[in-house]
Amino acid sequence: MRYIVATVTPFKRNGDVDHKLIEQHLEFLVRNGVEGILPGGSNGEFPSLTIAERKRLLETVMKNKAGLWVMAHTSCTALADTIELTKHAEELGANVALVVPPFYWPDLPQQSLGDYYEAILRSVKIPIVVYNIPKFSKNPIPHELLERLVLAGDIFGVKDSSGSLESTTSYVREFPDLQIFYGADTDIAGALRAGAAGATSGLGNAFPALVKQVFDAYANGGDMDTPQRRLLQLFEMLKQFSKYGMLKYVMALAGLPESFVRLPHIDLADNQKRTIREALIREGFIQA
Repeated sequence: MRYIVATVTPFKRNGDVDHKLIEQHLEFLVRNGVEGILPGGSNGEFPSLTIAERKRLLETVMKNKAGLWVMAHTSCTALADTIELTKHAEELGANVALVVPPFYWPDLPQQSLGDYYEAILRSVKIPIVVYNIPKFSKNPIPHELLERLVLAGDIFGVKDSSGSLESTTSYVREFPDLQIFYGADTDIAGALRAGAAGATSGLGNAFPALVKQVFDAYANGGDMDTPQRRLLQLFEMLKQFSKYGMLKYVMALAGLPESFVRLPHIDLADNQKRTIREALIREGFIQA
């Protein structure tokens, strides 16, 4: 069972990656019981980063991971770029590489997706986690495709960010030898009960101790439902705001230095920040 935070990429006001804040954020996560991290993924605004920036980001993470298990996101639409980043993650010693299907090209045939993944598997030795996130990739990972990939190379597991607990449960049921990770905060308790190997959390960037309560309760045979309801309440309060700016603002409320998003995303307006802060104080998520 792994508690993984899908980490943000903090930017300075001028748009540069804030590598010092990455170090501080990792220290904060370790102090609060996080077991693993997923850097450079969706929460990390990876489409807005250059290949060179993505490499340096992972280098900073690996130098400062302090025992954290690392699922390095290495996906690009260009196959050569994906292989380059995946090899880089392997060389740095990341535990696994997370690879999403080629995005922008919707509804690719399974033959295309299978050939794409197999080309990566032939090129690297690092275990691969297949990323099912059809909302953005427009290319879901059906069971038939996963069966082919398992035969083709070192498939570690699946990160299922479909938003459906039923989907995660079906992967767990049909692929008992793979590590299946639930990719949301909305029902980590249900995913763990269903046999998921763990979950990746976005809210854990700022509220790692709250998310950890769900994992601790599962490990100790305790009450998972109470902390999960609290986490869902937090999620419902915050989902109306742009995720990228929201996460960085609530990280600042948690005591970390201020950071910013990079275009095409925009930071929260002052009135949005006031709304969030007042709601979090009112509901007891932060102190006034």
